[in-house]
Amino acid sequence: MAPLTSLLVLSAVTSAAAFAPQSSIPTSSALNENFGLDFAEDQTDNTPAIILGEANLKQWVGEINPNSFLNRQVSTFIRYVLDVRMELSTQMKR
Repeated sequence: MAPLTSLLVLSAVTSAAAFAPQSSIPTSSALNENFGLDFAEDQTDNTPAIILGEANLKQWVGEINPNSFLNRQVSTFIRYVLDVRMELSTQMKR
């Protein structure tokens, strides 16, 4: 019985180690539109400063069109129903 118990303990320890987070992966909380790649173009070079960032973009779009889709408050249920209807109509056209 002892070999079976030691086998179960050994398998539990090794499987737990397999799912443990690896500390060798560097973590960064910085968000980049270019995904941090050196060869990607910089968004600040070719984007107006007034629409850089989500908050600025939403404010700018709200000034242009107060009832814009970007700023419209839609309930999750209604959005789900609209998505399902659009998916069904797309499938029916095929």
